[in-house]
Amino acid sequence: MKLFAAFAAIDSVLAMALRWVMIVMMATMTIVVFAQVLFRYLLNAPLGWSEELSRFAFVWLCFLGAAWLVRGQKHLSVTAIESNVPHVMRVALRLIQYVGALLCIVVFLRGGVGIVGNEWAQVSPATGLRMGYVYGVIPVAAALMLVWLVASAVSEFRSGFKPAPSLPEDDPELRS
Repeated sequence: MKLFAAFAAIDSVLAMALRWVMIVMMATMTIVVFAQVLFRYLLNAPLGWSEELSRFAFVWLCFLGAAWLVRGQKHLSVTAIESNVPHVMRVALRLIQYVGALLCIVVFLRGGVGIVGNEWAQVSPATGLRMGYVYGVIPVAAALMLVWLVASAVSEFRSGFKPAPSLPEDDPELRS
């Protein structure tokens, strides 16, 4: 039980850090794009680096947002089959889903590490930032997805694979 309590504490810290990084990325995009509009149309002196920096922030936001969705099991899913089969078949389907997602995330992680290594020396033209930092979000997001997917699988296994709410109004998080 201490292991699960320790993981819950680590999960809480990771989730809070990820949330703040996503907030900073969104704020960066907003401020930089707003500044670019002001400089381009009011001062007639466009910023050469703003589009690139806002694009990099958007890339980080997208990948980290995908990891955030894995944590909360909020990615889109079709449950028409899963919700209409007996419990034993539902457990088998969930295991297949977890194994498939795990394999995809491992490929994503390995590919991301390879891309970072290959692109580390490349420098972006406008900001002078190493592209390894930009592509670094891929293995970071994949590692977070891997941790949270395994945690979800363990949690669901421990609960006996109880069915998730099938309708939005059944979801306690959506109740006001």
